[in-house]
Amino acid sequence: FFNGFNITNTFNNLDFAQIPFEAIAEQQTKTGGYGAEFGRSTGGVVNQISRRGTNEFKAGANLFYSPNSLRENNPDQLRSDGTIIADNSNDRAYDELTAAIWAGGALVKDRLFAYGLIQHTKMDDNLALPGAAGIGSTTRQKQPKWLLKMDWNISDNHILEFTGISDKRKIETDYL
Repeated sequence: FFNGFNITNTFNNLDFAQIPFEAIAEQQTKTGGYGAEFGRSTGGVVNQISRRGTNEFKAGANLFYSPNSLRENNPDQLRSDGTIIADNSNDRAYDELTAAIWAGGALVKDRLFAYGLIQHTKMDDNLALPGAAGIGSTTRQKQPKWLLKMDWNISDNHILEFTGISDKRKIETDYL
């Protein structure tokens, strides 16, 4: 759940939306004794609450880079007699670059608040098929994500909230 909404694909038990880490203010993991608001769940619930704007303006940015040269390659798979089952020597790890920028604050002091985040991840991957020289794939992934959280304190007893998220992914694969 994210801000009270179920963001899972209940038909396939898959993530429906991936929330950028910088947008999460609080996470609760409930394994039993949780209320009816988490209906149709079995075993446990992960409930996340987004960051939100305050009267104090805050902003930030970050950049994460994981180069291919610092990643470990998959080792070859061998039988006990030393025969190669899967030759992974042609696999190449991938470069990953993630950049994010966020800001939050009051649009109208004590009444209207906003928090927004934009994040982009780019990965390039090259995979050789085991035991097949020159056969494999090259994959390029682009993952732009954004989040917008708006809070309007209509009165001391009433609040109107809006949360918008997007986690579209574009994956291009060339088979060699």
